[in-house]
Amino acid sequence: MFWVNFVIYANTTAMDKLINSIFGSLPRQGPGERNATLKALEAIPTDLKEGTILDIGAGTGAQTMLLLENTNANVIALDSNKEFIQTLLTKARNEGFDSRIRGIEESMHSIHLPTASIDIIWCEGAIYHITPEQGLMKWKRLLKPQGYFAFTDLCWVRPNPPKRILNYWKSNYPKMKSFDDIEMIVDRCGYDLITSFTLSQSAWTENYYDHLEQKVKAVEEEVEGVSASELFEAIREEMQLFEEYREYYNYGFFVAKLRS
Repeated sequence: MFWVNFVIYANTTAMDKLINSIFGSLPRQGPGERNATLKALEAIPTDLKEGTILDIGAGTGAQTMLLLENTNANVIALDSNKEFIQTLLTKARNEGFDSRIRGIEESMHSIHLPTASIDIIWCEGAIYHITPEQGLMKWKRLLKPQGYFAFTDLCWVRPNPPKRILNYWKSNYPKMKSFDDIEMIVDRCGYDLITSFTLSQSAWTENYYDHLEQKVKAVEEEVEGVSASELFEAIREEMQLFEEYREYYNYGFFVAKLRS
């Protein structure tokens, strides 16, 4: 996910429309990869993958489609963006998954689902909206006993980052933790960590930034205005900083089991 946009720029109808036109058309709304999703899914018992999965912050559903394709579960896809949910449901219908998917347009801060109704909570690239600690605690009530929770979050993977990138993420994700810190948070919130790993470089470049760069170039020719120009500049700054400092941060993927 482009980090600055929804905090600073998504504050007018015109800008919301521009952001949706850029990010809604991308294969993914943030870094991710098929192999990582499937690796995390392999760590979860087969019987749970025949139950109910709640995909929080589903976006247009790159990972949601993988969950549908590689399990027999019923999937609830939740996102606050109506257009993203509609795009996802159309994809699912086109692939014949109508009977196994349900879309909910709702904020992750107030999920209105029954207690102990979910076998697996899935959240790729979105838990930063609430932070891992808050998500692990707030959504715990949704899980059935010994349910699983799989999520990704941006984290520091190398100590002592240069001041420029440290200040950038302090500004855009003030509560960003280290990979090891998130593992400890998982334990502290009442879960047993099953597996954890980081994404590959191609999850950022080939799967996300390359598509984003092409889309920005196309949209830039059609859209004018100071706010739009600032948005495009901010997107390019994020991509440039990743190129320069990618060894210091990455997405971590964490799969945990609710402790009995």
